[in-house]
Amino acid sequence: MSNDYFKRIQVVQLYPQFAQLVAKLHVNCLARGSQYYATSGLRSVEDQDKLYAQGRTTPGDIVTNARGGQSYHNFGIAIDFCLDKDVTREGLQPDWNAEAYKVLAEEAVKLGLEPGYYWKFKDAPHVQLKISKAGLALLDLQKNYKNGGMKQVWSLLDSKNWS
Repeated sequence: MSNDYFKRIQVVQLYPQFAQLVAKLHVNCLARGSQYYATSGLRSVEDQDKLYAQGRTTPGDIVTNARGGQSYHNFGIAIDFCLDKDVTREGLQPDWNAEAYKVLAEEAVKLGLEPGYYWKFKDAPHVQLKISKAGLALLDLQKNYKNGGMKQVWSLLDSKNWS
């Protein structure tokens, strides 16, 4: 994976097969002329709870409906991206217009990933492993985490075919 596009996250903290799909997603989006930068990968339960509080008990806009332990980010199988709307300027100039993420969503679906672009609570920059295609649910991840941490979750995921 290109360091420029993934330098804001620790790719090694993502579930390896998901990271491989995200690398393909990145290449496919570039081929269509869209450069998306990863801004969030694995999140701790505490960090997720802070995001959940935003717009509810702390200042800011509501950005998630998932509490700690309820986000795919907590299991290393979700990533948020940002489109740089002005690549001529130094630093990342976020484009939060949902339509800017249509290419990301289309390419994610082609790879069997689940983009937040199509959700009722639209989260256009978000892409996650579509665990339902393997007969899994969030509860399965939570139970495995409780019984053995991330190693147990990834062992469960390893028992499925993601290609």
